Order: sequence, then structure tokens, then C-alpha cells
Amino acid sequence: MTAASFPQAVSIYRFAFNGCTGLTAANFPIAANIGSSAFGYCGLITATFPAATTIEPGAFCGCKSLTNINIPIATSVGSCAFQYCS
Repeated sequence: MTAASFPQAVSIYRFAFNGCTGLTAANFPIAANIGSSAFGYCGLITATFPAATTIEPGAFCGCKSLTNINIPIATSVGSCAFQYCS
């Protein structure tokens, strides 16, 4: 899987895509919560979460290829959410 698009998902649970190194793009237009380590150590390059307000700890930890992320209304960002990103 190289892309994930879940237009009706309202939440992304812990470790949902953790370690998916082939995943390069994610689009969750109505998800309000991105769980702990949900995308940890993925190959994400671009991600769009226009409705997300909460980014839990380690959500994108280790996403070294992440260059473009859109989370315009986030009000809470957990510790180490982007740790080890380039």
C-alpha cells in the first residue's frame, strides 16, 4: 500500500499504520484525532488532515521522508509527535 485515503474515518487509532514503510501519502479529511504512533516509522512524504485537532504523542515519530503535512486546525500536539523526522 502506497496511499491511504479514508474519507469517512473520524479517528486514527494507535499504531494503525506504524511501520508501513511503503506508505507515502495519507488523506483523512474528517479525522479529528491522530493516535499515538499512528504513522510512526512510515515512509510518508505527504499527509493531509484538515479536520484534525489532536495529534497524540509520537504520531509521526520516525517519518524521515515527511516533507509536506497539512494539519491546519490542530490545537494539541503531543510530545515527540514529529521526533526523528527530517
